[in-house]
Amino acid sequence: MEFVEVRTRVLQDHEDLRLLLNAVEDLALRARAGGTSVIPQLRERGEALAYRLRDHLALEDEHLVPLVNAERGPEAVDQLAAEHREQRLVIDFVVERLQDETRPTRLMVREIATFAELLREDMAHEEEELLQPRSADRAVASS
Repeated sequence: MEFVEVRTRVLQDHEDLRLLLNAVEDLALRARAGGTSVIPQLRERGEALAYRLRDHLALEDEHLVPLVNAERGPEAVDQLAAEHREQRLVIDFVVERLQDETRPTRLMVREIATFAELLREDMAHEEEELLQPRSADRAVASS
């Protein structure tokens, strides 16, 4: 896959993840405000988001990593791999917490908020650092 194709696909995934994340955050806010009836839906949507993020990381591992290696070298790949390992640990943590039905709602909502913040930061970092058109692509785009 060419850089432009990978970039388009990853950016679309990021947009999809943001929409899912917004829905999960909305449910979390409703749960925090006392809407206990939304807690099962919050757990289900939160897990769906986590699994969707796992799929996204696999996409990046398969298609983005080779491009990062070619463009920026093995150190950048090592950094991306470390970020993906950390994200997978966070996903596992969040899923475990969502599945714990004894977990206080307030605590679960805080963990979701932290997860949302981390996910948004990671996506913004990738978009700014890894998904900007390369110099050769810029030259072609400006012609």
